[in-house]
Amino acid sequence: EREDRDPRVCSYIQADVTNLEDLIVAFKEIDVVFHLAGLLPNLIVSKADMYRVNVDGTKNVVTACFENGVKRLIYTSTYQVVLTKKGVYSDPSGVNPPNSKNPLNPYAGSKALAEEAVCKANGEEGLATCALRPGIILAADNRATQLHARRMCYYDDGRDHVHVVPISAVASAHLLAEQKLLREGCTSVAAGKAYFVAGKRVPFRDFIGKMDGST
Repeated sequence: EREDRDPRVCSYIQADVTNLEDLIVAFKEIDVVFHLAGLLPNLIVSKADMYRVNVDGTKNVVTACFENGVKRLIYTSTYQVVLTKKGVYSDPSGVNPPNSKNPLNPYAGSKALAEEAVCKANGEEGLATCALRPGIILAADNRATQLHARRMCYYDDGRDHVHVVPISAVASAHLLAEQKLLREGCTSVAAGKAYFVAGKRVPFRDFIGKMDGST
């Protein structure tokens, strides 16, 4: 028995998002799926693997939801899906669609394509979907939850800022989105849409301090 398993969870199923058959089995008799699985950017993850897990894996999740008649799917995207090398991507109406054609980096591109797949699936086979775009997530101890931060290099001139958000707020946003879809289904204002979950704006250098535990 693994030490990191929560005793309040009645059962666990080990499945691979890149294996559709695994997901079809895992989603049997399930009403709602929260899809948080994905590869984060670091020096050892290839672009091909990132797209295989983040894009193809998400499409498998959607298909498995269809196969099992799942009613609600909440997808964890990222604020990076709207970023470009020149700033924030938006269309003429002011809406911020995912920037899948000219992404900031492979991670942002993979998440943008995955978000598009989830939102497009809304209304098909009775499935209601919603995507959430958290800022940089802070764990319970107020440190940034970047798994391979020490393998990365950063440069900052003191002017850059990032938006951070507590993990508790991200969890609450997921639950609120699911409740909205539960009440109103595929026609909900949240259905087929993506929403930012942002928090405090902090200097980038302070964020790096939180990441390495120096503050």
